Amino acid sequence: MANRTRSEGFTLVEALIVLAVLMIALLILMPALQNMMVRSKLEGVARETAQFIHFARLEAIKQSVPAVVRVDGASGEVSAFVDVDGPTSNDPPDGIYNPVAGDPPGQTDYQLGRSTIPYGVSQSAPSGQMAVDGLTAIGSERVVQILVDGSADSVGAYRFGDERGNFLEVRVEPRATARVTVRKWDGTAWWSRGEGGHPWQWD
Repeated sequence: MANRTRSEGFTLVEALIVLAVLMIALLILMPALQNMMVRSKLEGVARETAQFIHFARLEAIKQSVPAVVRVDGASGEVSAFVDVDGPTSNDPPDGIYNPVAGDPPGQTDYQLGRSTIPYGVSQSAPSGQMAVDGLTAIGSERVVQILVDGSADSVGAYRFGDERGNFLEVRVEPRATARVTVRKWDGTAWWSRGEGGHPWQWD
């Protein structure tokens, strides 16, 4: 009598059991994954803004001209540029990105970087606080202006928030060194990661 051997592969019942286990695991992990995605967006914007300020400081020192980092909450953009001149080649730097047509690269305003604030993150602050704290007034805006010696024209911070009520600020202080710190609002104060034994807690 020939021996019967079981065919390889999964039966329909086994496949359904595996699928059910995967679905349950996905439902359990989904909130944590969503929190991580929201958090990474907010941290990404703050870190990129801080990086732009670092780049602006290095370029200002290297080129001996001012540099500017600005956050435009209306358009949802963060940008950095070197402020070589004003509206014409003969005008002094004015804090506004207005490259002169026809001037060679490096002899008029030029961009260092530009990024878009992702969906779910906005330029915002906790209740009772401003989304922009201090910084340099250029027209109706407030910008991070780095001078030729690498110092900041004014201290202050840009602040960003997400839909869950988490807030981060990118602070430039003190003026002399234009030091950049990313800090999180804990409900009562702003703290850099681990400062004073305060780990960042996320909603």
